[in-house]
Amino acid sequence: MTSRIAIISDTHDNSAPVRRAVSMIKEMNPYAVLHCGDITSPATLELFAGLPLLAVFGNCDRDRNLLQEKAKELRMEPIEDERELQVKGATIYVCHGHHGHLIQEMALSGVYDYVFHGHTHVHDSDIIGTTRIVNPGALSKAERYTFATLDLPDGTLTIHRVDHEE
Repeated sequence: MTSRIAIISDTHDNSAPVRRAVSMIKEMNPYAVLHCGDITSPATLELFAGLPLLAVFGNCDRDRNLLQEKAKELRMEPIEDERELQVKGATIYVCHGHHGHLIQEMALSGVYDYVFHGHTHVHDSDIIGTTRIVNPGALSKAERYTFATLDLPDGTLTIHRVDHEE
């Protein structure tokens, strides 16, 4: 049986495309939704209510206490600076990416099958050694709004476009 993970980043309170992306993600019934940071405010976090969200902080998530309070209120996992998890035998590392050296270090460590990050607002996928590095893109301040899904255990990565306008 396949487990789908949705990977999203850099939402920056851009509520209309975030709503559209969340609607698309809900239809996919993902095992987990990984947010690679720059949620920005509790109002954006509310849009993910009811989804199995696992988030990390980004450099624009300035009021961490408010975000943590909202996550707790919504019965979400606490937001972390970085995150590790296992899904279908795959070892995953999640960070925002504003400390660029971490992405390389984690990939080169040989510990992780996948490293997910955001920050650049451009979707990308690369392989270093045995580790696939994925940036899902952004839903704000980007030429194209995108998020990604990863199907495990087969490793199928899909980039999904989200319309700028309704």
